[in-house]
Amino acid sequence: MKKPLNKYPKGWNKKKIDALVKHYDQQTEDEEVAEDEAAFNDPNQTIVLIPMALLPKVNKLLSAYRPRKNKSGGTGGASQAARRRNGRRAHAA
Repeated sequence: MKKPLNKYPKGWNKKKIDALVKHYDQQTEDEEVAEDEAAFNDPNQTIVLIPMALLPKVNKLLSAYRPRKNKSGGTGGASQAARRRNGRRAHAA
């Protein structure tokens, strides 16, 4: 068996990547806009403009980030299901 050419991030595989690509390929323009607007309105996230030269360092920092869980076992933010009910989609950092 040949070794795959790509290395996937932890928790990802070809099936998951293919499903993500399919999701975005099938989205309408209105759905794309709604998803972007929901991300801007998510109270648990923010948008920050940074110089391109800093992007590799910021990506490295974000990849190491793991939210602390609160006593109830959650991360303190709204659940993914709650965000969907409110028309918001969870976005990975």
